[in-house]
Formats: sequence, structure tokens, C-alpha cells
Amino acid sequence: FTTKIDVANFGFERAVAWVPRMLEELGLDYVDLVLLHWAGSDNEVCGTARQCRQETWLALQRYWHSGQIKNLGVSNFGPRQIKDIMALNGA
Repeated sequence: FTTKIDVANFGFERAVAWVPRMLEELGLDYVDLVLLHWAGSDNEVCGTARQCRQETWLALQRYWHSGQIKNLGVSNFGPRQIKDIMALNGA
């Protein structure tokens, strides 16, 4: 199963809270792919859009490490935003 995390759930704490809620709503133990839906941000919770993307990616990696998310990806990102994510080096 593939799903996207919407920008309303960007930010470390929001993303950490979103994953178990999403899995419960879907009735699944894991998802095959989660995409960060958009490179922007519509909230001020984590500061800049870049900070929101990075915090969200790091939060989702926790679930990747635990096997609840099998793969992470991005959608509607430009080269600069992709480079920023790649610079996290699988933190």
C-alpha cells in the first residue's frame, strides 16, 4: 500500500503521531511506501518549509527503521528539495 503524508502533518511531532493513526485507519501493520506529498509547508509549527521537510523525513525514518514503513519517497519536490533530503544521509 502506498500513501502520502500531507503537509498538515509535517513536522516531527505531527509526523510521529500521524503514522500510528494512519496505520490504524487503514487496518495495516505496515505500508509499502510513504511519500512526502509536497515540498512546501502550510504551518508554522516547525519554522521554515525546509525545516518541516527535514523534521518530517526524520520522524518517518523512525518507522522505516521499525519496519512499519517499508520505503520513503517524495512527490512534487524540485532538485533543491531532493538534495536537502538526501543530505540527511539516512539519519
